[in-house]
Amino acid sequence: MIFADLWRDMRLQRVAALSLAAALALLIWCGIGQTALDLARDDHPIQLRTRLLAEQLRLAERVPALRQSLEEVRQGPQDGGDFLPPAAPALAAAQMQDMIGRLIRPLGGQLASVEPLGLGDEQGFRRAGLRLKLALRQDALPALLHRLEYGKPRLFLADLAVKAKGDELTVVMDVFGYLPAEAP
Repeated sequence: MIFADLWRDMRLQRVAALSLAAALALLIWCGIGQTALDLARDDHPIQLRTRLLAEQLRLAERVPALRQSLEEVRQGPQDGGDFLPPAAPALAAAQMQDMIGRLIRPLGGQLASVEPLGLGDEQGFRRAGLRLKLALRQDALPALLHRLEYGKPRLFLADLAVKAKGDELTVVMDVFGYLPAEAP
């Protein structure tokens, strides 16, 4: 009964109505404010789509080189061993040069010069090597080193010198691989 008497009081009704209106206004304001903040934080859809399109075009430019690389891998040796294919020393150096050429072509690099290094025997295996001078982009060097390290047959770096001129690098490296013990 006391509550019913209080409710009849006009001032209490006004306070309740104003409180309800203020709560509703606060909820609306927070919703609009949050939406405005979300829109301000996000990039405009056109800018986002423009960036995505540029990235897709950049990737599409690499497709022909990747297809060529895939075809070369399909036509290459199928044994996948760690050793260079058994061959005479001069042929082993030529095969290494061809393998390295297939590694750097998709990266946009070029062989400037190749010098065969002498063969050596190490613990029953014959070592064949090349001194290479090549030109490639700065961002391609880590990819080339990764391909050398993890490719088949295994190729190793004995020496590496890099000179930078802008985004282009001149790289001189000694690369070697091993022939199986029974190689001619």
